[in-house]
Amino acid sequence: EARIVFVSSDAHYQATAFDDVDTAPLWKRDKPDPNAGFAAYNRSKLLVAACARELAERTRGTGVTVNTLTPGALIPTNIYDEVTGPFAVFVGVMKPVLRTVGEAMPNYLYVCTSPELDGVSGFYFKDRRAQEAARAVLDPQRRADRWAWTEQAAGLVRP
Repeated sequence: EARIVFVSSDAHYQATAFDDVDTAPLWKRDKPDPNAGFAAYNRSKLLVAACARELAERTRGTGVTVNTLTPGALIPTNIYDEVTGPFAVFVGVMKPVLRTVGEAMPNYLYVCTSPELDGVSGFYFKDRRAQEAARAVLDPQRRADRWAWTEQAAGLVRP
């Protein structure tokens, strides 16, 4: 059995738009949306979860399993070293209680290697527990549309 594991985030539950993955309008206006970064991140994680679920459906019965996991919120890697403003203050205050990289690893290892997940496909894992992804991910037509958009954006098919 082969396993494909996508990494998303619980932020995908907060995505307010799914059909429009282009976040440029949030940035490119006279007064950019102050939440544009979060909106773009949330949308990207929703797209990851949707494409993972779509691939799980497309590979069903082939011996390939496809699942998605979340490492947990705000794992303090060096990704936050350059942030400024209120978010930097938030990360600084929260850092002592955030999950470490080492604490996030068991979820990765479980989803990638656990014999308990042989044949299990199409789920979103948090803390080694399967749960459903956001409702938008469960819609087959919306997943297929996002898959087609991804193929086109990657240059794999022509418009």
